[in-house]
Amino acid sequence: MIRSIRDIFTTSRTKILSRLETRPHTVSELSKTTGYSKSTLSYHLEKLSEMGMVKRIENGRKWVYYELTEKGKRAIKNDFVRLLGIFTGSVVSFLAAAYRALTMYQPVLDKAYEITRAPSKPETVPAPQVVPSSTKTPEFEVTAYIFDPVLSCLIVLGAFLMFLFVIYKRRI
Repeated sequence: MIRSIRDIFTTSRTKILSRLETRPHTVSELSKTTGYSKSTLSYHLEKLSEMGMVKRIENGRKWVYYELTEKGKRAIKNDFVRLLGIFTGSVVSFLAAAYRALTMYQPVLDKAYEITRAPSKPETVPAPQVVPSSTKTPEFEVTAYIFDPVLSCLIVLGAFLMFLFVIYKRRI
């Protein structure tokens, strides 16, 4: 069982299965569309046939065609579902990280908005007072946020899932 799972998820075999999804092909046709040599394709098609993913069709003619079996069609469908799941997980992780960052920095954003916002009605300006130099009051309160592990984990998880999506998509 483990051997067949490893064999099905090699790049070459996944590419062959995706080409056979549209219609049956000969080794020569597959060689032209995939770029693999005929001997490489024959080897992989033999392994796929042993696993029950591909069926060999000989009609007594010169050409031998290969087509997907039901098991092969299910494997292609499962690949699509897996790819969609990886992409969705990546997007959800990035959105959760963005939400966490925005809610975490909301007080800072609110203060920045108050500073840049023009007053709604003119106020009377009081006369300046002399403040002793030893008692300076800070104009802005700076809040230092410490490293947030949840935010960092969400970003790393999103990046990792997006990386898996790109690698997995290249295989098909």
